[in-house]
Amino acid sequence: RLPALPAWFVGGFLTQYEHVTYEGEEIRLEPIEWISRDATSQLKKDPKTAPAPMPLAEFFVRGAEPREGESRGELLRRWQSQAAAFVRWGLDGKDAPRREALWRFVERSAAEGYSDRLFEACFGLTPAAADAQFAAHLINVVTKTTTFRIRHVPEPDLRLRDATEAEIARIKGDLERMEVTFVKDSFPAAAPRYLEQARRTLIRAYERDVREPQFLAVLGLCEVDAGNDADARTYLEKAIRLGPIRPRAACELARLRLAELRGPLALADTKLEPAQAVSVLEPLFAARAAEPPQGEVYELIAEVWRMSKTPPTRGHLAVLDEGVRFFPRRTRLVRLAAELYERHGFAPEAAAMAELGRRGATDDETRNYFTELVRRNGGQAEK
Repeated sequence: RLPALPAWFVGGFLTQYEHVTYEGEEIRLEPIEWISRDATSQLKKDPKTAPAPMPLAEFFVRGAEPREGESRGELLRRWQSQAAAFVRWGLDGKDAPRREALWRFVERSAAEGYSDRLFEACFGLTPAAADAQFAAHLINVVTKTTTFRIRHVPEPDLRLRDATEAEIARIKGDLERMEVTFVKDSFPAAAPRYLEQARRTLIRAYERDVREPQFLAVLGLCEVDAGNDADARTYLEKAIRLGPIRPRAACELARLRLAELRGPLALADTKLEPAQAVSVLEPLFAARAAEPPQGEVYELIAEVWRMSKTPPTRGHLAVLDEGVRFFPRRTRLVRLAAELYERHGFAPEAAAMAELGRRGATDDETRNYFTELVRRNGGQAEK
């Protein structure tokens, strides 16, 4: 889902599933826990003595950053609990008075990042004013059930057929390829055997003259994952000549083409010629036109324009606006876009992009960098 939903919403909404019951055409969200059993018990007995929630502005801006004297585990439990309670606060209430505001806030936060101004625009009150309402609602979160009626959804009309030999090889090989990454993280000693199995599945079909472009793309990705860039490049070049390939495969091909150019450019202390830039941008723009979008695609486009002799126009840079709309919390992409806008004289756009980066920053160093970038380009950081 792009842009990605805010982490607080994902964590808070998924927590509700631990407390869901289904009955007929109803979904019921049962009471949830506030931080721990002891804290929940305290809240039920006397809300004034229970652990208080973080101020909402701090909760959204700082996220799950530990405070002084607090362990990472303690903070995560408190943050997760508050995320779940905030989502329930948005869903609850007679005639659901805050539900539409919650959906607007989630949608806009995903694209714009958090700001006090955004919160007030969606909920009609400041975060400080909402703190009191939210704290007062906590007792309902741990004691009351919320009920939803299920809308009837028609069953999809599925038409099945037998898979072709190329599809069977691609699907099996792709699954085995993805297993390698998991095994490498959990049981590294066994990873070579899993890689060998994935290669065996794919090469067996390749030797039987399977040349479907998506199959060749999986073969190339298998070699990319194995760190064998030379063979990966061979398969990916063959794949893209035969037809469209998945976005990640096109992106990896662009990365390999750019990597080949970097060495000579560095030695000659020069930049990409137009034809060289085009050779890298072609697979990237093919990937951009396909689904699903990939953050790496937009980062590489920005990197090519950063290295190009020919300066990008405002129209060229608009592609990065699209990427940032999809991936507003991808710090490197936002930074590259802001720096390119600044370098080529588009100060208002650079300031706006840097402000987005500042709001999405997860550490003080990054936050300070974007704040300075905003200031340098004539903008003013929002609270």
